[in-house]
Parts: sequence; C-alpha cells; structure tokens
Amino acid sequence: MGSLIGSSFRNALAMRLNGTTQYGYRDDPSFKANAAGAFSLWLRPTTVLTSNRRKGIIGMGPNDAANNSFFWLSQRYQSNITPTQRLDITTRATHGGNAHLQLGSTSLVAGSLYHIVGQSNGSTTSIYVNGVAETITSYLNNFVDPPNASYNNGQWLGSISGANKRLTFGCEWFTNAILNPGDENIDEVNYFDRALTGAEITALYNGGVPNNPYSIPSLLPNWKTWLRCGDSRDTNAILYDEIGTNNITLVNTPTFVTP
Repeated sequence: MGSLIGSSFRNALAMRLNGTTQYGYRDDPSFKANAAGAFSLWLRPTTVLTSNRRKGIIGMGPNDAANNSFFWLSQRYQSNITPTQRLDITTRATHGGNAHLQLGSTSLVAGSLYHIVGQSNGSTTSIYVNGVAETITSYLNNFVDPPNASYNNGQWLGSISGANKRLTFGCEWFTNAILNPGDENIDEVNYFDRALTGAEITALYNGGVPNNPYSIPSLLPNWKTWLRCGDSRDTNAILYDEIGTNNITLVNTPTFVTP
C-alpha cells in the first residue's frame, strides 16, 4: 500500500472475529504499566446482546490462574439498567478486590460501524463513541451497590496486579483464560500513553472515516501502537505493530473483510 504517511493512507480491511474461538493476544505489551492511556479503534458488532452477559473487545489480565484481577473493554447487556446494551470498561485492580464498572450510554446496533475511545487520565475513566463523550454510570461489584460517581477512580492497565500480563483483542482475559469472545469487526487499533483531548478524538473519528494518526501532530509523541487489522503487512497469524513492538498473535485465523 506504499507509505503509511500522507495521502497514500487508505483503510481497506478490518479483522473479523467469530465470537467463539478467534482472538488476538500480546504478552507483556510495552505499555502494560501505564497509569493513564487511551485505546482508539473502530468496531462493527455482528450481533448485539439480548441477555445478561458481555462480549469482549479488549482485555488484559495476569497470566496467572490464581489472580482474578483484570481490565476489560466490552459490550455489556444488563437487564436492570436502561439502555440495557452499552459499552463498558470494568477493572479489578487486585485479586478478590472490588470490580469498578464504567458504563457508557450508547445502545449499539448490530452491523453499524462505531469509532470508540476508551481511556483514563489516571483519575477518571471515559468512553467516546463517534467523537462524543458518553455519559458514564459507575457501579461496584456487578451492580450489587447502587451507582456512584466516586467508583470511577481511573483504574487503567497499570492498576492491574501481576507481573506477567496478557493483552487480548476480541475477548476478555480472566484467570489466565479467554472469556466472552466477541463476534465483531475490529479495525485501526491505536494505543496512546495518555488520555486524548476531545479535539484529538474528533480528528481520529473524522466524521466516520478513519483518519491517519500521522496527520494529527499532537498525538505523535504519545502514540505507542498502531494495528491496521488487515492492511499493510498483516496475515491471518499476526497483526504487525506499525510503530511499536507490540505485534499481536492471532488464534484460529481470524479473517480480513471490508470494514
């Protein structure tokens, strides 16, 4: 496809995951200890949930079956809240500790394409959908306690305990095992080691057309990973990190499709 910089940038493919056996992972990514950061990606859910459960988009947890701490960015269906189907960032910093749930406000539609940013500035977690900040509702411990804004304490990747951690795409990671795989297209995954501004998120969203991050100068010093999800050098076995060291191993050969 030529240079990744400038007018030659194009986005022709996305990674499709089947919701059962396919996912990608990286052990001990370079940013695993970050106290703040942002994931930016494009998501097209094949189906949406209609009963209480989750579908993982991004996960991280210890490679340790005896440690149940985690970070998850997921689709979630919860029948006792409205809307019932939302995006969700849930974290548990220590084994057996409180789980902190941050739920967005957009009800996803199957087959629709969304630009998503999930991020923390170290103090507060936020979610953006199509360039707009979500209204966050915060809970503890899987809705046992009533919502309270104080539960949003900005837990991020570096908050999660354990020396060795696995980052996953297309599922959650929990007690050293895959959990809640998602049937979805994932595309143009970027990781930054700080929270993004609203203007930067708007520029990445670009009115619904993926933008080349190289065209947003303020992002460049903090841009740590770029996964094209089918474009450039990618194969059905590996997603190459175009700017960093965090190549993703693919399990059970996800396919590449039109975004």
